Amino acid sequence: MKLQEFLSPFVNKKFTILYSFTYSLIGNEKEAENIFFDSFTAFLLENSNKVEALFSPDNYSRREKDLFHLILMSVVAQKELLLEKTNPRPYEEKYFLLSLYERAILFLRHKTNLELSEISEIAGLQINKVVSLLQSARKFLSSEDFTSELFQYEVL
Repeated sequence: MKLQEFLSPFVNKKFTILYSFTYSLIGNEKEAENIFFDSFTAFLLENSNKVEALFSPDNYSRREKDLFHLILMSVVAQKELLLEKTNPRPYEEKYFLLSLYERAILFLRHKTNLELSEISEIAGLQINKVVSLLQSARKFLSSEDFTSELFQYEVL
């Protein structure tokens, strides 16, 4: 069978949520698109010998989590390697004032309804750190005066 026959159903079903996750981390459409496709390509290259098994409908949930992790790690690496050369985050939006991990955890919890243990696995953080970041992000987003709180956050 052709590679496209295995990938098309997965991509058609999961593209929106995976791209949305990438955008929620970056805040820039073009950068998010590049990171999404680079991550997906890297995932395919790494697993090229078992594509049929990887993308069977029974494995969609696991592949989605693998890609969430790869996308998050790609964004983290980009920020570290480029030393945040460009900062596409629109600061007028409160959400993008959160740390990268806070945005990732909020998205995974509220847009994908993943369990905290699954988010912990994707983010590579202890579950207590995931809970702490989730709570601080929620508090920050629900606060009226967030400018004074901005400098209290620990950056990962």
